[in-house]
Amino acid sequence: FFLGEGSAGASAEERRMRQELDEHNDLVFLPVTEGYRMNSRKGLLFLEWIAERAEAEFLLKTDDDVYLRPAPVLRQLQKRIPAQYAWAIFDYISPVPRDEDDNFYNAEEDFPFPVFPPYPRGVVRVLSMDVVRLLAKASQEGRLRMIY
Repeated sequence: FFLGEGSAGASAEERRMRQELDEHNDLVFLPVTEGYRMNSRKGLLFLEWIAERAEAEFLLKTDDDVYLRPAPVLRQLQKRIPAQYAWAIFDYISPVPRDEDDNFYNAEEDFPFPVFPPYPRGVVRVLSMDVVRLLAKASQEGRLRMIY
């Protein structure tokens, strides 16, 4: 699991997560505030972390509330060339939220278009590692503009 760092002063929940990490070593804390507003940044930091450490052909990213059947996914991936590959549910006409109470609010000054460009939704996605590394490098070089 990849999580954003907690705020100053550890809450009971953060202490439990740190205990989980100490016991099972199954969490990674990324240097970003946890929450919807920072999901894009967290996603890029996640890709950077994977690009630096993983030796795999594909990255499968899924939300923690998804029931994943790995066998069918793995069968499909065995048929794919592990290069220039992205599989996801893409959103092609997502309106830009203008309500300030929306977790994904974007002011007109920040993003002046009525819809977002096509993007993969976060529920489940598979990327070949060359795509992961390309995105991670672009992120590290500051070539990706952060929108929420």
